[in-house]
Amino acid sequence: MPLTPGWPYKTKPILCAYKLVSVEFNYWGLQQRVELLVQEIIKGVYLRTHRQICCWIDEWIDMSLDDVIQLQKKLAESLKRANTEQKQSSIHSSKENQTTEKGKKSWNGWLRSKL
Repeated sequence: MPLTPGWPYKTKPILCAYKLVSVEFNYWGLQQRVELLVQEIIKGVYLRTHRQICCWIDEWIDMSLDDVIQLQKKLAESLKRANTEQKQSSIHSSKENQTTEKGKKSWNGWLRSKL
């Protein structure tokens, strides 16, 4: 069903999200390709996120602002904990893979240490 004039004033609840993304990559020959790639990736992230918001609407529609803030704090803490665990495990694996059999630094070990 198409939207009718004045639909934002008649619809309850309403979710409206505006995103401004700026991408600047100043390297000749790669600039346009990298900027387009980053924009496509970000577009995909936003589309998946908004799709999940709509799919989970039954879980959050009746939440108060305080409930949302508590949920955000809880999720931020669990995400922080997961990132810390992932960094610690990647540090151990990058140290093991940093040198080859001959003792020289490998390209893969260097690349993993930068990620």
